Amino acid sequence: MKPKYSFFLLFALFVFSCGKHTVKDHSTELAEAVKDTSAVHFFYSATENADQSAAALTSPASRGLIEAAKIDKPMVLRYTAIKDKKSQQVTYYKTELTRKDNAVTLSATDLTNNKMLWEKTFDDRIPDLDTILEPPAPGFNSIQDCINDFNCKHRGELLCEANKTCKDQFAALTCCLTNGQCFSVHLIITPTSFRCRLLDLIPEVDGIVFERR
Repeated sequence: MKPKYSFFLLFALFVFSCGKHTVKDHSTELAEAVKDTSAVHFFYSATENADQSAAALTSPASRGLIEAAKIDKPMVLRYTAIKDKKSQQVTYYKTELTRKDNAVTLSATDLTNNKMLWEKTFDDRIPDLDTILEPPAPGFNSIQDCINDFNCKHRGELLCEANKTCKDQFAALTCCLTNGQCFSVHLIITPTSFRCRLLDLIPEVDGIVFERR
């Protein structure tokens, strides 16, 4: 290998290594601050505006379908740290799913002030005001096919509302499969607009799935 190529290779490895350690250090710092060292394996992200900066650790579990029956202990979806640039004060938040009987509750807690901010409960029944998706005969091949069909027909308007209001939107649908099984599926559509992302406490969840009895 020619000397100049060796130099550039070593330089590239140095830059990559430094960048990797920086992300790891931020992840470790936030995980230690919220007293959950296992969160160091979550996905790290950060954003800021003129007044505040935010950092988050998001669980890989949020990137896929979540089976309600398998939530046997609190499932953390995201930790968030919001820093006020003027006062330098940092507030930490936790968003998690918990299950009791046939209901799953999504909640956000202010860890710094030990205060519940809000919660929303989902169950295996579909409320009348939520979206009911009529499956094509004889049904869908999979739950994901059902969700994809819903997204094509309805997700755009829900995402538009989320970005307009900076509020998460929720939808519920009934997914019946070709094998005769039916499921209640709850979706969370989060804003994608940059102006809404700083207080983005909830990660987007592909679906919370309840088997219908």
